[in-house]
Amino acid sequence: MAKVPRHVLDWKNRVADVLLDRGYETQSTNLHKCSQTELLLCCESCGHSKYVVYHCGNRICPVCSWKVSRDRARYSEAMLQNMQYPKFITLTMPTWTRDPRDGIKFLRAAFTKLRGQKIWRPVVGGCYQIELKSKENGWHIHLHILMDAPYMPKEKIFSAWKKILGLDFVSIRVKACRTKAQRAYVVKYVSKNDDFHNDAEAAADWYEATKGTRLFGTFGTWYNAKIEELLNLDEKDVWKPACENCGDPDHMFFARDGPFIFGKEWLEVCGTFVGDNPTERVIEAEYEAGAFAFLEALVSPKKDKFDELF
Repeated sequence: MAKVPRHVLDWKNRVADVLLDRGYETQSTNLHKCSQTELLLCCESCGHSKYVVYHCGNRICPVCSWKVSRDRARYSEAMLQNMQYPKFITLTMPTWTRDPRDGIKFLRAAFTKLRGQKIWRPVVGGCYQIELKSKENGWHIHLHILMDAPYMPKEKIFSAWKKILGLDFVSIRVKACRTKAQRAYVVKYVSKNDDFHNDAEAAADWYEATKGTRLFGTFGTWYNAKIEELLNLDEKDVWKPACENCGDPDHMFFARDGPFIFGKEWLEVCGTFVGDNPTERVIEAEYEAGAFAFLEALVSPKKDKFDELF
């Protein structure tokens, strides 16, 4: 295990401080604890317990976001393997000057309308990622789409999209993704998280803009498809966390959640799992080796490191 770089922890904690200043106390606390706290994990079947590193899972967290990017990249790669005519499309709209959450809803609704057009009938299915970038005069909100479809004239997509938006001109991009380089480019754009250039205030702005909204989705044949389905894995092949002592994968729980799981009985049974141990403790943060190599590959797709990482 390699330690988390200090600058990553410092960045995470600066964002947490900004969130606290804006009134997000729970999110700030969880972000501060991420990778710097261990939680006591217990097995209800045999009473075994061990400490595991706590991860907040917040999409803005620099420690957790690489896992989201990694999983999404694996998902996109699996989807690409199942596509006969893989294509990558970027759809944009004018700078949004109002509430960015309304802008996300507007863009998603426009994309839903596009999928109802005649031009979209040949599309088998795919996935999309909504991306937001803060600008001085508003938000640049756009859509990256990975889809399976035979030849689709760019001019027809252009005409349909500008009609839906009610504009005379819009910007779109259409790329094939058959070659290794094209696939790496597509995976990078569909799976990446936003880079805030070490600006904690901008990161907090992005968090507020995307809070409670879904930025990634699937449609068509792959609507709500799981990666094990895309890779044709049997259920027995899908990894599930299990107790290292008895092997039971279905009765693990965090000791801090004991009162909510057992209710009044927790006072009687907690000694079996906890003993004299605290339910959480501060640690010297550690992190999985290879995590930041993955981030480097995401921001530098020309280095073509994806084959080494998957």
